[in-house]
Amino acid sequence: MVSGLLVKYSDTFSKDDWDLGLTHLTEHPINTEDAAPVKQRPRRVLLAYADE
Repeated sequence: MVSGLLVKYSDTFSKDDWDLGLTHLTEHPINTEDAAPVKQRPRRVLLAYADE
């Protein structure tokens, strides 16, 4: 039963990392009140993950 639904609506699921997209149909505000923006330097990548 559940497998049939998954097959029927399979086009609604992501199949790989690159088929997800962006939308401009809606906006999601984030209320930060009067907090200042946070700006940080990027963190270094561990050498074990450098090739990825």
